[in-house]
Amino acid sequence: MNNKYNSKLKSLVYNYDDYSYVRILDKKQNKQIEIIERLNQKNIYIYYFEKQDYDTIIFYNKSNKIYRVMVRFDKQSSNFYLINDFLDLKMRDYFLFENLVLYNNLNHTDISINDFNYFDFIKKIDA
Repeated sequence: MNNKYNSKLKSLVYNYDDYSYVRILDKKQNKQIEIIERLNQKNIYIYYFEKQDYDTIIFYNKSNKIYRVMVRFDKQSSNFYLINDFLDLKMRDYFLFENLVLYNNLNHTDISINDFNYFDFIKKIDA
């Protein structure tokens, strides 16, 4: 229960206490343990994980099978970038973002191809 109340998602998600919380430890050989936090409520799944240079949120609406990947490069900010996707205004019902900026990942070099593959791995957890 302490993990849920110490989660960084607490300050980013509306009605945070209404969600179920799971902390996933990804222990693969030859790499550092990745901690993935997952919130879910009905058909909405929200994943959060932290890298050294940025934080990532993956939003998944299971009813329409739509994913959104958002990153934050300034960890002190509430500004997130939506990577290479279209804006879903309904997301404002879930997040307490100051700004959500559309960003084309093909022009961005701060995220490695390995991290994009990791995003795809997380998408498969509840697919």
